[in-house]
Amino acid sequence: MSCTRHSVLPTLPKDERPLGEPGDRSGRTEGRPVCRNAPPTAHSRLDRTERFGDMRRNMCRCAVVVFAALLAPGCITQQAQQINLDIAALQDSLRIVYARQDALYEHIVQMDERLDAQDTRFDEIHAEHAADVADLESRIVSTQTNVDQTQDRMVSLSQRMDSLDRRVSGARAPARADSAGLVALEDMGAAYDRAYLDFSKGKYQLAIQGFTDYLKNYPGTERADNAQYWIGECYYVQRDHDSAIEAFQRVLDQYPDGNKAPGAMLKIGYALLSLDREREAIRQLKTVMERYPQTSEAEHARAKLLSLNQ
Repeated sequence: MSCTRHSVLPTLPKDERPLGEPGDRSGRTEGRPVCRNAPPTAHSRLDRTERFGDMRRNMCRCAVVVFAALLAPGCITQQAQQINLDIAALQDSLRIVYARQDALYEHIVQMDERLDAQDTRFDEIHAEHAADVADLESRIVSTQTNVDQTQDRMVSLSQRMDSLDRRVSGARAPARADSAGLVALEDMGAAYDRAYLDFSKGKYQLAIQGFTDYLKNYPGTERADNAQYWIGECYYVQRDHDSAIEAFQRVLDQYPDGNKAPGAMLKIGYALLSLDREREAIRQLKTVMERYPQTSEAEHARAKLLSLNQ
């Protein structure tokens, strides 16, 4: 900054002085210096240019030194060593992860083997129990058949005794009438016995025909319900379960108070199970227990329901 002094203006009359001139009312005095910005000299501009050039040269030298340091063999070797250390650390981490994966896979394999062993054991137990249940059912059916056969034989013997009693009591009747009655009774008993003998020998078709003829010739006799029942048994043993159900149902419909009604109802339940009609079979077996609670058929029905988890 440089200061220059204005030249002293000639004194004007007081009323003719412009505002702001020396000697006016603004308080300025005549001849007071005024400061202005002086323009830069050529020497100062040259000095600043040289300083800027020196700064640029110094920065270039620093950049060259840093770049050379980065390219130095020692620096590269140190960086390579650090990279190798990082790679080794990553490899160790991967080994740990792989080891954990192997351990987990081994654990899964062991669990699968245990599950397979348990499944195999379960299948064995189920097969053993299934065989026991099947054997028990077979024994029950066989026992029931033997009981039925024994009862039927007892009925046959009872009827024969009745026949003998009637023969003795009618000995005084006319010989012709007595002979005709005895022949009729003997024919009826013989027809039933022949059909039952065929059944016991496994000649089921002959037995069915014999019992059917018996019912046709002697429909209202005491052993009619037995004949109808054994027709159902013939079908049941041959695994013709639909025909067996139909024959046993006739026992219930035509002879509801007969001694074969409980057995017929029980065998209907068995036949329904063989046809995979389990819900109907369960209902039928429960009916046996409710309607004939004090019979052996009710016990057989209860055992069958227990085997079905009912």
